[in-house]
Amino acid sequence: MQEEAQLKSSRALLCATRPARLREKKGGRTTQRRPLRSDPQPSTLSIPSPLSVSAHRTLLPHAGATPAIAPTSFVAPSASLIGAVTLGEGASVWYGATLRADVGRIEVGAGANVQDNAVVHVARHNPAGLERGASIGPAATVGHGAIIHAASVGAGAFVGMGAVLLDGAAVAPGAIVAAGALVPPGASIPAGEVWGGRPARKLRDAAAGEAAFVAQ
Repeated sequence: MQEEAQLKSSRALLCATRPARLREKKGGRTTQRRPLRSDPQPSTLSIPSPLSVSAHRTLLPHAGATPAIAPTSFVAPSASLIGAVTLGEGASVWYGATLRADVGRIEVGAGANVQDNAVVHVARHNPAGLERGASIGPAATVGHGAIIHAASVGAGAFVGMGAVLLDGAAVAPGAIVAAGALVPPGASIPAGEVWGGRPARKLRDAAAGEAAFVAQ
């Protein structure tokens, strides 16, 4: 019995080391043949190790410029700061936000708050052919998903969720841009006013301290 078991084991090992054979039926009986090159081949797709895939980098240099981050500021791990970005003391950039300063500078003042999934970008392709940077003043707030494109937001101002500021737009200190508003190129929103709509227009005067309250 022991010899028979060893013989079966040897046969199994021999079969495992031989090329695989395909079964096919001929004349009512099953035969085996060696695989042909035309036969479907097993998949050789290899999945790379997680360690071999480039991890997300929060701070990226561009064109010789590297983001300058104050020691007391906060940048979420999934945010991206690229190029000539300056972040002041106590400022914060939250999850999924992107600040890309590739053809101009982006300045975020002390205590300013750029919330989740917001985008701040700069521009060079404009009728004047000038480079336009972007700035967010001290203690200003840019809400979730808002876009600041080559525009400026004054100190203590508030830009609501999903609002869009286009090239050259300027929001004065303490002004409020309502959620979903579209501020056209070159528009200027005076201090102490609430603007909203698409395109944005003045809705009313802001109450005293309203911008700071809305930003909380």
